[in-house]
Amino acid sequence: MVKKEMIAMLLAGGQGSRLGILTSNMAKPAVSFGGKYRI
Repeated sequence: MVKKEMIAMLLAGGQGSRLGILTSNMAKPAVSFGGKYRI
């Protein structure tokens, strides 16, 4: 069996208050993560 690397990201609902300035002008899924946009 060949093992493949898998990366997962869980998006959760909420106001995004802990993300502060990152989400003041955009939705949480639109914020870059690790230098890339995931959605």
